[in-house]
Amino acid sequence: MVSYDPASESLHVKIRPGASVRQKVDEDREVIIDLGDDGEPVDYDIQLASCQADVIAEALALVQRHSRLAA
Repeated sequence: MVSYDPASESLHVKIRPGASVRQKVDEDREVIIDLGDDGEPVDYDIQLASCQADVIAEALALVQRHSRLAA
């Protein structure tokens, strides 16, 4: 699932089901990555999304990878 808030220019990408148990903050890339209990990404919260094509591509690649594993 992907949602976008134009007011804050933030993009939320749900990578896979599961709860976040901790966060990894990447201040240089303006992204917060929520990690599951296995240490793998669950969500990406991308700030200034219009300037973050590489981070968006990374998140979507993880969604695609997880979708293939789940199938």
